[in-house]
Amino acid sequence: VTGRHPLRWQRIGVVATARALVVVLVFAALAEIPLRAAIVAMEKGRISRAQADFHAARLLRPWDVEVDLAAGHAFAADALGGDPAAVGYGLSWLEPVGSRVPGSEQYAEDLAALREAAGNYAAAAALLENALRRDANNPLILLRLGVLDAEQGKPDAAERAFLQVTRITPASPDPWQDLAVLYTQLGRTADSARANAKARQLQGG
Repeated sequence: VTGRHPLRWQRIGVVATARALVVVLVFAALAEIPLRAAIVAMEKGRISRAQADFHAARLLRPWDVEVDLAAGHAFAADALGGDPAAVGYGLSWLEPVGSRVPGSEQYAEDLAALREAAGNYAAAAALLENALRRDANNPLILLRLGVLDAEQGKPDAAERAFLQVTRITPASPDPWQDLAVLYTQLGRTADSARANAKARQLQGG
């Protein structure tokens, strides 16, 4: 029978594929609703609610690693802001998906932020150092690594990182602000004052 009606079976296959694609697209679109709800919940400080909404989005888009990355990024930002509950949630999203996003600098930055917030400075620094091997002049990674070096009692390495950023992004006040903090901690008040003045100048103040 199949030999006498090849076109009929071909049409059935096309229709089935199209229907499956429609289902996938519908679920993908529906996932945007809990994703938006999760972001709103994060903005309102409702961390547990956001975690539930992110999980709802992943149920609708289980194939899409971007859901995991979005959740991890949101919790990483909150963790650096001082929310301990965000650390565990963020790690639960990012740690399992590393093999699916090789070479992602954003992934490395977010996971490093979570490990830093958890007090695991060495692991956070290792992630950023690995990312720098792929992009040696990334100012955001250098700034984060400088902060981690300072937290680990490596002021010389921190200073080198911050000074490197001043050369890469000469119009940014950020590395000068970090240098001012570092110099204050080291008791180098004159250097701290100069760094603060440079930061204010770049800010237009």
